Amino acid sequence: AKKTTGTPFSYSGPMTETSIIGHIAATQKGRILNYDAKLGRFTNSDEANALLKATYRKGWELPA
Repeated sequence: AKKTTGTPFSYSGPMTETSIIGHIAATQKGRILNYDAKLGRFTNSDEANALLKATYRKGWELPA
């Protein structure tokens, strides 16, 4: 029988996206950010978009 998780990606994905957007917004004090959920990016801030990209410490990078 196929089992599902307690929190499927259809719920946890958007929740995680909201958390990340909130964290980025907190770093941009005094600025209004416009986020396009379909594009998955901010439409008015290259600086905020740069924060959407994952960075990894040396030794923890994903394989190319």
